Amino acid sequence: MAPPSSSTALYVGAGVHGLLVFVGAALLGFVVAPFVGLVSGLFPIESDSRSFFSLLTLKGVPYFVGLSTLSAAVHIRFAGRRLRFRAGLLVLNILATWLIGASIALAILG
Repeated sequence: MAPPSSSTALYVGAGVHGLLVFVGAALLGFVVAPFVGLVSGLFPIESDSRSFFSLLTLKGVPYFVGLSTLSAAVHIRFAGRRLRFRAGLLVLNILATWLIGASIALAILG
């Protein structure tokens, strides 16, 4: 069996990057954001914090899918860079995806 071509590896890497951005945005919305909301005093009760950010994250899922797909395209452009640069780009993409998707969902929720 022949090894995969470089273009195949590039597209697989982009797909994995997009999937990691989507999963990271979901973890950020379901785990990290409620904790930050509780610790910062934004919500005095843990269940309020969890329910608000969970609803916001669930409403933002369609936007997370679109933005993580766009992020996969960005990965293709920076595939030749160093691993540290790409890891930093992944973290920034996760944060931007959740912030943009949650902002749109919050605007829709009113």
